[in-house]
Amino acid sequence: MPRTCAVTLIELLVIVSLILVLIGMLLPMASIHHGPASKTACGSNQRQILIAMLVYTNDNGGAWPVRPSDQAGAWLSHPGHDKYTAIGSFEFLAAQMSDMPARIFSCPCEREYHPPGPASHELAAHPDTAASSWCVAAARNVHANPGYLFDWAVPANAPPTRIVIADRARVGQDHQNHVLAAFADGHVASIKPGKITPAADETLGLDDRSDGTSYANPDIAADNIYDGSGDGGQPWTVGSGSATRAWVR
Repeated sequence: MPRTCAVTLIELLVIVSLILVLIGMLLPMASIHHGPASKTACGSNQRQILIAMLVYTNDNGGAWPVRPSDQAGAWLSHPGHDKYTAIGSFEFLAAQMSDMPARIFSCPCEREYHPPGPASHELAAHPDTAASSWCVAAARNVHANPGYLFDWAVPANAPPTRIVIADRARVGQDHQNHVLAAFADGHVASIKPGKITPAADETLGLDDRSDGTSYANPDIAADNIYDGSGDGGQPWTVGSGSATRAWVR
């Protein structure tokens, strides 16, 4: 009769123990590699958005894709609400570039903020009459905000030190408490945190709150990119911007 090979209880326990040891060794490695990979993906998203913006500016006389909006998603004749103009401009850009999925506007490291769905096609065909669905959703639920902020006051032919896009939320482990920002010349860089006294006119900072942590603007010393202290005010020429530094919204 053929002999059967049985596994004893001791041998089974040894096998299970070895598997658990291997899992314990591999999980920290996976966590280590996840952070840099997610950070790279976040930078890639910002770069794709910025490239699409630069394509738009090239086709529109240097004007950036700015669509003044209110919380109902309606078009305004001039910027009236910083936050919703930024959100409406993002959706307007995505609608103009029909191959841009909504997920690009969400940081892979911070899934709390993301657009509610694809951009409205009507916004591309009729930007002055169609409503921005992203603005409407963000007014109802803060988590429907895009994962990035947009300095829509950026001027035409902006210098390479001018920040155009930045993270909405500070991502602790994956970004090492830094924020990623895309600059007017197309490069993406990490900005380390500092401690600058928050300005009274801080309109939309990290995680929609002010906690005393600031991120220094490369253009101006001791200036937080998330507030309007010392900045240039409202850019009434839509899409052409302010000659002096405005803030990320």
